Amino acid sequence: MEFDYLKVRCGPYHVLVPGANVARIEQVPNMGQSHLSLRRARQKGGILIIDGRTLLGLNPPVAAGSHVVVHWSLFGEPVGAALVVDGVDGLRSGYEAEFLPLPRVPWEFSLLFDGLIHTPGSPFMLRLRKNIVPPLETPADRRRFCRSFIGVDAPSDITRAA
Repeated sequence: MEFDYLKVRCGPYHVLVPGANVARIEQVPNMGQSHLSLRRARQKGGILIIDGRTLLGLNPPVAAGSHVVVHWSLFGEPVGAALVVDGVDGLRSGYEAEFLPLPRVPWEFSLLFDGLIHTPGSPFMLRLRKNIVPPLETPADRRRFCRSFIGVDAPSDITRAA
């Protein structure tokens, strides 16, 4: 099924994930912590599982309980990462004219998001970039990214249809 954006919740944030990047969505009863380091997980070729709340700078990270995992890929490539979010609110069409430029936001937000939509009567929604550049410039950014790493999944052969 084709759609423009997947609406997800991550703490108080509402995020629009480009539909072209969503490989699959699954509900996971409990997320365990990885016993591998980030470097070791990348060496094994696994899919990195990232806690969206921690990546956005929220504390506490994902709490115990059921979560939704959005498997992320670049168009036509195998799944590259999985983002753990609090929930999925549905699908949304998007028209470029609807999107507003980001106001003054912390630098790391501008690397993750490229616009927002304000819908009267509901919170604004941030649009995730199609090609994310993880915020890794400063030691604090690298620490937050490493803290957001919560696991590794086996490599996947799922690819997006061209």
